[in-house]
Amino acid sequence: MSLTEQMPLYAGLWDRIVQRHGLQATDWSTLVDWRFGDAILGATWDNVSSTIKVRRAGFDGCYDTIDRTLELL
Repeated sequence: MSLTEQMPLYAGLWDRIVQRHGLQATDWSTLVDWRFGDAILGATWDNVSSTIKVRRAGFDGCYDTIDRTLELL
């Protein structure tokens, strides 16, 4: 499955979510590049990423994904 091909089919759904929840109307094609998702999910090798460089540059804030999600909900 290709996100680049599939996700544009859901643009109307995104618009309804924005309207229902009073969000700022933003074309999601300006927020997301589905080709990146296709590349990461379709890789035939392990992708090991490090955040050390960005943390050394001063962006050292960090949230635990599960804890932050529960906090926001």
